[in-house]
Amino acid sequence: MKNIARTHGFEALEVEGEIPHALKGTLFRTGPGVFERFGKKVHHPFEADGVVSAVRFGADGAQGAARVVESKGYREEEQAGRFLYNTSAGLVDYLRSNMSGETKTTGNTATFYWQDRLFALMEGGKPQEMDPQTLDTLDHVDLGGVIKGAFSAHPHYVSALDTYFNFGLRYGRKMEVDLYALPTKGAARHLGSFEAPWATMVHDFGATDKHLVFVFAPARLVVWRALTRIGGMSKLFRWDPRMGCQIVRVPLDDPERIERFELDAFWLWHTVNAFETEAGTVLDLCTYPRLEMDFLTVHREEAPKPRLERLILSGDRAERERLWDVACEFPIVPDALQGQEYDRSFFHLQRDGNFELGAYTLSSGRERSWPCPDGHEPSEAIFVPYADEPLRGWLLSLVADAEQSRSYLAILDTERLEDGPVAKVWFDHQIPTTFHGCWVPDQAAAVAMPAAAQ
Repeated sequence: MKNIARTHGFEALEVEGEIPHALKGTLFRTGPGVFERFGKKVHHPFEADGVVSAVRFGADGAQGAARVVESKGYREEEQAGRFLYNTSAGLVDYLRSNMSGETKTTGNTATFYWQDRLFALMEGGKPQEMDPQTLDTLDHVDLGGVIKGAFSAHPHYVSALDTYFNFGLRYGRKMEVDLYALPTKGAARHLGSFEAPWATMVHDFGATDKHLVFVFAPARLVVWRALTRIGGMSKLFRWDPRMGCQIVRVPLDDPERIERFELDAFWLWHTVNAFETEAGTVLDLCTYPRLEMDFLTVHREEAPKPRLERLILSGDRAERERLWDVACEFPIVPDALQGQEYDRSFFHLQRDGNFELGAYTLSSGRERSWPCPDGHEPSEAIFVPYADEPLRGWLLSLVADAEQSRSYLAILDTERLEDGPVAKVWFDHQIPTTFHGCWVPDQAAAVAMPAAAQ
């Protein structure tokens, strides 16, 4: 993987087709974008410094920007002229950062917009605040002292409570999971914490109006590797399917009264949605037979493929069932249905080695998709509702065109995915792989369209 070729403030983008008139707002995305610094490459893309990109639609048409997340740790490394925090750092620097508990927030996993503030998130650090008008890096924050350690990259909105929920992991002699609530109005709160069954990686979780649900897969942290950096990030976790999975359900009205369930081994990166039924708490997710840390690099073609499955937690039992046999990832459900029962979701698909952006309806089994052209790789699609229909709208996906070494934002109508993009909005360079993003409509952003970068 290569560093982003060019970073810049907002500037006019080339438009192919016609942008829907009602599409007014900004799409923010982030992903690893700086893979080499100081003449040395990072061992794993997850350790690369993030690049936040944006495409803004307004009175002046479409404008785009891309900026490196220049966190406090990034600036310290620039001043030192070497890596200080990741497994590419020298042993002395790496041990020093481990012993001190200091981490670098790369902001390379997700963007999060809350109370008119934009944040770049990662697994193991505090939120990195960014200026939504310029994408300049501000200070990382702990939201008024609320965050105890880390703030994970997957806050989940629960529409019935008008609140985002998130978690953070604290590694030590025992791994602790901190729980957070971020209402759209009012202060962020620390809901409590609980002890994980073992030290592992947890990337995502589920949230309903009654519970938070976590899956602890049998990928144990190899402590001596974490302390010495030997083997790099790819070897930090050891897969042991004999342990099985432990599912933890946390009641929102009494977070200390957690419930634990056992299941056979599987891995997940992303959940689709969670909701309550008479049968119990339901968590839909994209499951893998095992953890593969190198899926983005050398073993990408051979990596295990995800499948859509459902967990049902009832009484003292957990059940698991397959919902769809197509390889599907990066699931998206409209905000209006998050934390509630739903029927349709949108995915990044792989079929016969080719990429698609698709929709799947649970009740009917109906599939709709746009097969991407050869050499075009889409990112996670973000759902933007029509003004008067919260469950129908557009999908926005940043697509990399390998032949042209350029990226474009594809705009697709959710009701006519097979027709392909109604518009493509082109950068004059390629944006490296982005993981997650968010859409901010004009009335929520409350910022003016900035002038093109000088």
